[in-house]
Amino acid sequence: MSKKGNYFAYIANTLVSWGYKRGKNLVGAPFDWRKSPLELLDFYATLKSLIQRVYYYNHETPVVILGHSMGNPVMNYFYHKYVDAEWKKQFIKSHISLAGAWGGSLQIVKLFASGYNMDYFRMNFFAITAEKNYSAHNVKEFFADIDYRVGLEQYNLANPTLILESPGVETHCIYGSKVNTPESFTWAKGYFPNYQPSITFGDGDGTVNIRSLKFI
Repeated sequence: MSKKGNYFAYIANTLVSWGYKRGKNLVGAPFDWRKSPLELLDFYATLKSLIQRVYYYNHETPVVILGHSMGNPVMNYFYHKYVDAEWKKQFIKSHISLAGAWGGSLQIVKLFASGYNMDYFRMNFFAITAEKNYSAHNVKEFFADIDYRVGLEQYNLANPTLILESPGVETHCIYGSKVNTPESFTWAKGYFPNYQPSITFGDGDGTVNIRSLKFI
């Protein structure tokens, strides 16, 4: 496994050095982050059962959830759609977000329009052209104008699952900042969408904008 994909091993090893025991009060819940929460119902059922098992196995001690990146909006869907307030009050002590992409990432805009890699978005104007500006309010026009029907289908599937409300549990957001992070992309006249845009940068961790990292 590459070091870049091994970060949770370092976290787990540190927690073990502090006295946590694997399988008792330290467990993992991996999932396929490429899938929409609507495709993770089996995962959510297993996750709920796992949290309850850890709670009872540790003398009814509420559980701390640690989520990374897209794991946080996936958990927010769980908090809002899969369990209720009473369940959260009983079983969840707090949620810790590491570099949480709560509101998505702007990088996907460049991927769809002109080629890039990673994540998705929910901000203000994300694409600016000589003819039109695009925001969350006219996403359908964006996909139509770049002639990408599959992208619109993916957006329609994912959009209802991106919940921009507090999880309803004590939440701590840990994230990087003061790294140039794309806020919007601008195409000169005649360059949209087939050429690379100019980028307006703002604060963030290099991938996720600061508003998305700490929106809670």
